[in-house]
Amino acid sequence: MIYLFWGPEEFSIQVALQKVLKESPETSPIILQEPDISTLSNELLTDSFFENKKTVVAYYFLEKTIKDKNEATLRKILDKIAPDTTAIFIEKNEPKGPLKKYLTENATVKSFGKLPGRDLVDYIKNRAQELGANISPLAAERFATYVGSDFWQIEEELKKLSLYVKDNELDQTIDVSDIDELVHSSFEANIFELMDAISQRNTNRAIALLDSFLEAGENEIYILTMIARQFRNIAMAKAEKNITDTILAKKAGVHPFVAKKSIQQARNFTLEEISEIYARIAKADLGLKSNQNPKQALQSIILK
Repeated sequence: MIYLFWGPEEFSIQVALQKVLKESPETSPIILQEPDISTLSNELLTDSFFENKKTVVAYYFLEKTIKDKNEATLRKILDKIAPDTTAIFIEKNEPKGPLKKYLTENATVKSFGKLPGRDLVDYIKNRAQELGANISPLAAERFATYVGSDFWQIEEELKKLSLYVKDNELDQTIDVSDIDELVHSSFEANIFELMDAISQRNTNRAIALLDSFLEAGENEIYILTMIARQFRNIAMAKAEKNITDTILAKKAGVHPFVAKKSIQQARNFTLEEISEIYARIAKADLGLKSNQNPKQALQSIILK
């Protein structure tokens, strides 16, 4: 049996891997990190002295195999593996060329990418239920905005929340107040707070938030990029009268909660103000690239 699990979502890949390994609990898997082809061949084609079955997990091997032009050799090796041997390949990217065709025809291939907005919310709801808790629709959306699609953090935060609500005999449902109290928000979520401060003309609060981002070690270019991205969403919301969060989410490629927040924030700006802020963002970008003090460059977006 041959498996290929590939994609950027490492947590989901590990879940799928553990599921396969549990099918043969009596077998201890052989883990290979970026092996050369001779090592892989030896492990796949040599019988185990201690176990009837053998499972070999190879991380980040196929891309190097293609680069070294060893696809034909690998196909011959895979054709020879015994029925009771399982080969599992873990890759960041999908293999290309003849090897892709071979694996499509001879292996179980699964890709693991980032989930889009609604699918991510559904995943959060289902995972909470698996952990023995319910989560309200609004809380699931707030959770998705706070944590994003980092599945490792999703898992840890949901475990914490499920344990918390299980202690409540009257109501074991995770609600928005639980999210706000217990979940460590991601930097992306804090950007919304910054946008709120800017839209409300709360200059002191906006400056304090920018300073806290820099003090926390966030990269100034990343901060600027996130500000520019959110103002793009605000501009799109402002440009089309009566746009719904569903339509904006689809057009901007963002989560519905982000779209809803952008529409709310857009009400506090005129198109002229948005255009002026875009000009300040461009000036700040130039300043950062010219080695201007990061704090001064970012504050120039807020201070007229």
